[in-house]
Amino acid sequence: MLKELSRATLIIGAVNGQATIAAAGKVFVAIHSLYKKWRLDRVSEPTPDTPVEEIRLEGEASFAEIFAPYIKDEADELCLTQAQIRKLCEENRSSFGVTTFFLFKKGNLLKRFLHWLMKNVFRYEIRKRIFVAVMRPCNMPDGIGIRAEVEHFESAKKEGHCYPYRIVLPLNRPTQPNRSVAI
Repeated sequence: MLKELSRATLIIGAVNGQATIAAAGKVFVAIHSLYKKWRLDRVSEPTPDTPVEEIRLEGEASFAEIFAPYIKDEADELCLTQAQIRKLCEENRSSFGVTTFFLFKKGNLLKRFLHWLMKNVFRYEIRKRIFVAVMRPCNMPDGIGIRAEVEHFESAKKEGHCYPYRIVLPLNRPTQPNRSVAI
């Protein structure tokens, strides 16, 4: 069973969408090579100031199980851009004492159109293009460093074996879940 420990609200300032996680060597102490291997190093559209909710959880679960209580229609509604994730990590480095998960999507205009077509015409959800940016803390001589890892949203890998973790979600998502969620 997943247990929610706390919630906090943050604001991610406006970004131009040109920043990516793979190109953020000054922000992260290590960046997983899968960002480039899976061709995730893509810019996005600009975004305005975005309120987000940081939710601390504990309990072992897969990514799909962790995010399921917060999804109304599909996982897309919980995604941030890589530029937003990078900016939050850069500006709030001291708050990365626990592993943090962000959802983001791999996409371009053609893929977005095809996704819209599949979702709205054929009522089929495509989750293969949703990824989890896994930001793990590591101790550095000058403070906390962040290792940027990446996983597929549909990965069966379980997280939260021994330690609490947190997820960061857009605050304007369609639904708010109960405080404690049974799986």
